[in-house]
Amino acid sequence: MSEQQLSPLVSLQIALLGMIAGTNSENIGLINLYQKLLDWSDKIKEQIEEYDASFELYDQAVRRGTRDWQAVPENLSTVWPGTAELVAWMADEIDTLRERVKELE
Repeated sequence: MSEQQLSPLVSLQIALLGMIAGTNSENIGLINLYQKLLDWSDKIKEQIEEYDASFELYDQAVRRGTRDWQAVPENLSTVWPGTAELVAWMADEIDTLRERVKELE
């Protein structure tokens, strides 16, 4: 694999490893910069994982809501509701279920 095919981070790793043998103040600065880049990269990866998890929850909720929406006969004409319409409908359904629970208590 040529150096052009490597990611910038891997290229930087290779360059820094090559400099470690001749450590001087300039190389120490590059090594510190590299460590900061690794830390930043880890934070970005954590944020991506958090966003992925949030999106997965949102996607599951929308799919579940859409499936429940489609199960109601009067909603059959609108197969895919818009998000605002779906959220409003789900909020009404939650209120209805809460009222039923209160009646049963």
